[in-house]
Amino acid sequence: AGGLKGDAVVLPSNSRIQLRSALTTAFKQAGLLSYHNLMERLREHPSETVSKIAKNAELEGDGAGCKEAIDDCLAATCETLHDLLLLKKDDDPIRKAVIELFRKHGTTQPKSAIQEVIKTAVAHPPTTAFTKVTKELTTFHASGSVYVLKGCVPTIKPAAEKVDDKK
Repeated sequence: AGGLKGDAVVLPSNSRIQLRSALTTAFKQAGLLSYHNLMERLREHPSETVSKIAKNAELEGDGAGCKEAIDDCLAATCETLHDLLLLKKDDDPIRKAVIELFRKHGTTQPKSAIQEVIKTAVAHPPTTAFTKVTKELTTFHASGSVYVLKGCVPTIKPAAEKVDDKK
């Protein structure tokens, strides 16, 4: 079974590189993913190495090394937001501020709240900042005119009440 099976397995560096690349690609395409959806994408990955690592990670006992390799890659490249995973990008203050808004005030936010944290994050945000960050992280929910984290169900009333603390 080569180097992908057994408890004491250490994935070869080229396999780890392929796995990390597959993770990064999955997040660039989706923005946010649940662990389950990420594993599904990895199992269906065109690279045989990546799909084999993902499939073996689900095996009891035998897959411990593969699961550990996936978890190591996630720890190095991702952060968690409301049970969803997303790429870490510490060099993007606007994205970081918007993530913090959703982390502190829930999965549903009005446009005005997002715009406000963008203005606060950097002195002169680029005109494309709002579109870029909302496209990556959210879905527009027309019935409430709010932005919802991808993969989450809108919570329209609670988010509106939380944001309006100027009463």
